[in-house]
Amino acid sequence: LWYNETDYWYEQITDCEYDYENNCITVDVNAMGTYILEDLEIWVAVWNGTYEYEDEMLDPEAHWHNEFYYKDIEELADTSIYDESGEYHIYTVNQLAGLVKLVNEGNHFKDCCFYLEADLDLAGYRWVPIGWYYPADNGYMWEDYPFQGKFYGNGHTIYNMYISEEEQSNLGMFGRALEGFEVKDLALVDCHIEGKYYVGGIVGYNDGTVVGSYNEATVFATSNHVGGICGQNHDNGKVYDCYNLGNIESNGDGVGGIVGILYGGQIAANYNIGTIIGTYHTGFIVGYNFLTDEKVTNYSIISCDNISGGTPTNCIIIDGTDVTWNNAKDEMNKMLLELQIEWHYVNNDSEIRPLIVSKAN
Repeated sequence: LWYNETDYWYEQITDCEYDYENNCITVDVNAMGTYILEDLEIWVAVWNGTYEYEDEMLDPEAHWHNEFYYKDIEELADTSIYDESGEYHIYTVNQLAGLVKLVNEGNHFKDCCFYLEADLDLAGYRWVPIGWYYPADNGYMWEDYPFQGKFYGNGHTIYNMYISEEEQSNLGMFGRALEGFEVKDLALVDCHIEGKYYVGGIVGYNDGTVVGSYNEATVFATSNHVGGICGQNHDNGKVYDCYNLGNIESNGDGVGGIVGILYGGQIAANYNIGTIIGTYHTGFIVGYNFLTDEKVTNYSIISCDNISGGTPTNCIIIDGTDVTWNNAKDEMNKMLLELQIEWHYVNNDSEIRPLIVSKAN
């Protein structure tokens, strides 16, 4: 960002940052003038459009509110790799955008396998969930385009995914995922996901399986049912060996570090160390257990499992007891062994908390 005092003199201002929560650029200055975006690739990639300022710009704390917009991710769509083979390797944002486009045109990709072969940065684009459920143009019916494929992250990370749909639901990297859906070994970092209800980092509505993945995104719901991994876990939904580091918040009901609302299915060997904020029915792992009309109230739970129709069991409590992270890691690995899950937790040399790896590693 640059400060223009006259038409002939510029000075670079380094003390500035973009506020993703308030959608504005904040600059700490002690002078008046006109501010322009520096024409550098990192900014050009993120912002396209015009901007305006308020009278407060004369204050030392100048808040510039932008009129920038995120381009639709489907504008990048490259569908050339999606043939009849049923096995696809994704190396670029364009190829990932191609999957978005095809699924949301009605291709469920059941029994197909997708392999993420690189870290991908989605900065500057509005993410459209892979598999969505939203009102049709006539306002009376719903369009249902679920994803039923298998998506293997291969330890790669999705950065800067941005969703802001205050009136839409079933939102996450994957929106509506039904029978056959699997996600493994995937991470979300520096992402912002905002919707109405059934909002999750990895998946909004889960009736499939999520294993060995983690969320470090901010996830917010204006209504109910928001979770770090999935917003709603349905009858066949399974969430194993996942953790959340992101802030999870809702103005309503059912806010969980892993699952917002548990309608059924099974969750096991998950932990959360992100901040959880909600009106009621909040929990570090499960926000609201719909099956028993009980809320998971112990904010110290780092892991629990739940069989459809039952109360969360085998909970491990980290604070206020003698349980350590090593104890927790061992107990979670015991759960995974009993469930015959080919993933486990290992010690992390750089941090106290454990990491998830495939037993093949």
